[in-house]
Amino acid sequence: MPQMEPQIEPQILPQDPLSTYHLSTILSQASAHPTYKPLLRDDTFQAPLTLQSFDFVNKDHLLRTFDYLIRNQPSFLHSTYISPTGGTHSSATTHLYFFTSTTENRAQRKLASTLLSTINVFEPTDIVVNLHGGVPMYRSQDLIGTLIDHCGATELSVGASAQDVEVIWIAKQFKANVVTASSTRLLQLARYVQGLTRQNSAAEMKVEEQVGLKLEKAVFTSEPLSKMQERFLKETLGVETVASVFGSAEAGPWAGSPPLPVVGYNREAGEDSVGRQSDLPGSGIMRMFIFDKRQIVVEIIDDDGNVLDDSTRLRLKARAGKSLIGEIVLTSLTRFRNPLVRYRSGDLGSLHDISSVQYVQDLLKRKPETDVRFLCGLTLYGRSTKSSFFAQSVNIDVNELDQRIFNKPEWDVLEWQVIIYVPNTDEEEGKVTFESEVETLEFRVVRKNRDVAPEGYEKKLAQEIIAKVIPMEIKVVVKEVDYKGLERGRMAGKVKKIVDRRV
Repeated sequence: MPQMEPQIEPQILPQDPLSTYHLSTILSQASAHPTYKPLLRDDTFQAPLTLQSFDFVNKDHLLRTFDYLIRNQPSFLHSTYISPTGGTHSSATTHLYFFTSTTENRAQRKLASTLLSTINVFEPTDIVVNLHGGVPMYRSQDLIGTLIDHCGATELSVGASAQDVEVIWIAKQFKANVVTASSTRLLQLARYVQGLTRQNSAAEMKVEEQVGLKLEKAVFTSEPLSKMQERFLKETLGVETVASVFGSAEAGPWAGSPPLPVVGYNREAGEDSVGRQSDLPGSGIMRMFIFDKRQIVVEIIDDDGNVLDDSTRLRLKARAGKSLIGEIVLTSLTRFRNPLVRYRSGDLGSLHDISSVQYVQDLLKRKPETDVRFLCGLTLYGRSTKSSFFAQSVNIDVNELDQRIFNKPEWDVLEWQVIIYVPNTDEEEGKVTFESEVETLEFRVVRKNRDVAPEGYEKKLAQEIIAKVIPMEIKVVVKEVDYKGLERGRMAGKVKKIVDRRV
């Protein structure tokens, strides 16, 4: 018998010891920093500094102060990692840049990798197709690639602009078992693979047999994935689990969602098999993330700025399972040179004691040596801004549209956006004449099925939207498109959920 060659064990890289700053050190630095000095509250100058000594900070304030520092402090850009935010309204010339010490940036990436490795987002046995990227200065491909490397996995740095046929070839050539990309890019690849499998008459064959892919896990970033979209990834790419990396230009990578099995559709409970939670904001996309409390402080605030919860002292209600949901506010413990203190992220979430997170209990069974004392759970519900819009003085909620219309399997909707305009809008220039005051909602939908839509599909879907969500005095138009027909932000290529051409 031929002698079997010994298997090469994947290398487990030693992790650097934790290196973060104490909260008091960060606050002291912030009190003297041009960004935060104006935010110090008058009644706190003589008292010891706490988080409550500072007002909340938002992107507009950061944009103004960074612009001032660039113009007035020549050394501000020395030894600096420059990262632009990838919001849907960003472009290569009009958006927020965030500036971090190069040394602190490298240290934070190692810390984030330790967390992601602990919860198995990336593992040493993973061979990962990296489809991140964007316009110049957008550094998601670089960031994710570094995280993959630090986790000891193998990166196939393909990029977002690669043709799908090239992606498939590289994935097959190097036997990739994981793909990571923004949610939109993942779904684009999935639709392409769906087209390939439909060409094969043996529909009962698995994706691996039809296309040659053997993907086991998808790791998404940027935009949330609905449960329906996760199932589509499983149906088309064959992935069994879905994980996520969470971060931003302002805070860096700071949380991860462990690989969880794709949940099947529950017709009785609704889209997410959690019918009891259908009244929660963003219930169609909510997902549990895990972060290290030694790396970041997370506060949860209500609409009036009152603190409902924070990660340094979890409220009893949260521990009892009664989530306190509000906007996520971040204070980084890894960024000293240009601190991030009480930054309003615009995301909705709730905090949870790590003992209540089921995945952690399963993790401890597999890795009993894992120290979970400093881990904290965060349920993310999506964005708190742009979750609704007004048309004809009627407030229309995006979550309601999802729950009543677009999450229903009979409409076969993979992605959608709404464009608001009046009939005399100049489509090219975006100008509005207001000769008619009847506002129109144009819903652009991407279907999962690449075949021709059933006869009358667009008209019937428009009628359903009017019947269940939109008042009759508002004109509704439905257009079926592919991903090229959706409007996106210029920086990260995120799909804009709401496009308002009235302003």
